[in-house]
Amino acid sequence: MRQFVFIPPDHFIVFDRVTSTNPDYKKTWLLHTAREPEVDGMIFRAEQEEGSIMCQTMLPEDATLTKIGGPGKQFWADGRNWQLPEGYRTPDTTELLGQWRMETSPGEPRKEDLFLHFIQVGDLSMSEMASAKLIKEDDSVGVSFRFGENETTVLFATSGKAAGHIRVTTAGQSVVDRALIESVQNQSGLVK
Repeated sequence: MRQFVFIPPDHFIVFDRVTSTNPDYKKTWLLHTAREPEVDGMIFRAEQEEGSIMCQTMLPEDATLTKIGGPGKQFWADGRNWQLPEGYRTPDTTELLGQWRMETSPGEPRKEDLFLHFIQVGDLSMSEMASAKLIKEDDSVGVSFRFGENETTVLFATSGKAAGHIRVTTAGQSVVDRALIESVQNQSGLVK
């Protein structure tokens, strides 16, 4: 089950609950990047044209991050590079076609795993991420971070149906404090 929260203007939180029938089945969360990512502990950064993305792995706590890609490994899977067909219309060196990815896997085999990633996007001047911390409360996990004047906490249920809560305060005043929505919002009227 995946839950995805966008906190305008620059932050995303991706929470995945993954259950396998056999703990030995490897579970991997991945994010493709156009250019080679730079890795620093549990945070990686990648750039493309005028933009950059930074991603911090919050869960699993014993995660292993692996960088895969580059010439001869743009389409690497199952122990080999799956080349594009001969004469394919786009060269295999095109930035937005394969190239690199970061893989996050649990350090130990388990039947159930939680993946929690905090993502920040910006232009090339973005030098560091907002400081984020992992939150654990009863049957919930989440992320708390400060950006500008806002303090944001997003929690997700670790079992049962998709559920969670978001709280945003600005200068100590509550701006948002409610459960995450459980259905798709009406899309009419969003754009004028």
